[in-house]
Amino acid sequence: MASDEIHCGSTQRNWVSLLPTGERERVLRQLAPEDRQLALATRVLIRAVISAYLGGNPGHWRFDASPTGKPFLINAPKPVAFNLSHSGNLVACAIAGEQGIGVDIEDSHVERDFLALARRFFAPQEYTELASLPAAAQADYFYHLWTLKESHLKARGLGLANGLDSYRFQRDSHGEYHLSAPPDTSGQWQHRLLSAPPDYQIAISRYSTHQRPPDIHVETFRMDSERLLTLWRADNTHPICNS
Repeated sequence: MASDEIHCGSTQRNWVSLLPTGERERVLRQLAPEDRQLALATRVLIRAVISAYLGGNPGHWRFDASPTGKPFLINAPKPVAFNLSHSGNLVACAIAGEQGIGVDIEDSHVERDFLALARRFFAPQEYTELASLPAAAQADYFYHLWTLKESHLKARGLGLANGLDSYRFQRDSHGEYHLSAPPDTSGQWQHRLLSAPPDYQIAISRYSTHQRPPDIHVETFRMDSERLLTLWRADNTHPICNS
């Protein structure tokens, strides 16, 4: 979702008024207009997605946070986990019926020293593989690894302080990425790169308690302000869509 879909002026004030008092205050504490818009869009999106998944009015949901800062729902009618990420003016959300879901989105057109960052933050083998690629291929490989590693940490409820170099992803001959160190022997972790708008990279990680976890279902949609307001004001007693 693009945060600039939550327009400024009266429409934005209407959105702010729908939030619970605590969230409303946190949004209004953002001094920069773009920060306020992003904070508002993030809260609007997660509430709308949860209602699409569980049913119910988006204003009904109440949240808390783990000691590491990961938010969770305290009044869900059934188990649900979610995760959020934002970069540039885009916000991404992942939701699942089990704990252990993480998503990361990165603005990949920003110029960076990929080798220096990989040397500092990645596992040694990942840095070696990146450095061996032609310069033109390094950006995509870097962002593939970065988003996969961040989404994995977020799915585990850990922060970056735990170290992106503490585990390693490896790309196979088909271009698929697998967690190889520590060994991913459980068969319960799933990691996937998702289709993204131009100049962005998105990855999702999920842990399932099933020995043969179901495939990750991805649905990309764009909701304008009027559609979101209709959803918010409706008395949704049944899910709008399933995932």
